[in-house]
Amino acid sequence: MARRLDPVTTLGGYSVIGSFSVLVGAMVAYDRRRWAPLPLLLGGWAAEVYLQKALKRLVRGSKPPAETSLGPPGDFPSGGAARMVITFGLLAHLLTQRWNSPAERLVIWSAVMLLVLAQGGSRVYLGRHWPEDVAGGWLFGWLVLQTLTRVDELLRTGSAAQQAIAG
Repeated sequence: MARRLDPVTTLGGYSVIGSFSVLVGAMVAYDRRRWAPLPLLLGGWAAEVYLQKALKRLVRGSKPPAETSLGPPGDFPSGGAARMVITFGLLAHLLTQRWNSPAERLVIWSAVMLLVLAQGGSRVYLGRHWPEDVAGGWLFGWLVLQTLTRVDELLRTGSAAQQAIAG
């Protein structure tokens, strides 16, 4: 079972998250004819890297024992869990803005939740994080995601107001 979870737990890694962000972010930016999604994704990445590291230094949580961990153990909060919530949540937010169908939105957000839960659960199952590390990563990621979605809304309503004034 542990070998089967390796690809799932790797979803939260920088290489997977970075590649996926650039690809989908560029597609959304091209579709919108605005590059605003890319700075938002970069902002999410920067917030996760720097704020999460500061939080780790502040909390100084314990790591699971290396002897029982299948892979390198991490401490509080789980960066991979935070990256999953921030990145996939922001991408879902950007994708669902164009879709009026509640069913399409439900599918996208359900897929995000499934990915987030699977990745976080795999970290605990493999002994790489304590459950509270993953929950803390999810909470931290949600707070960053909420900030980024508010910024996006302000940027969109601001540019709509500017277009109305200029129009």
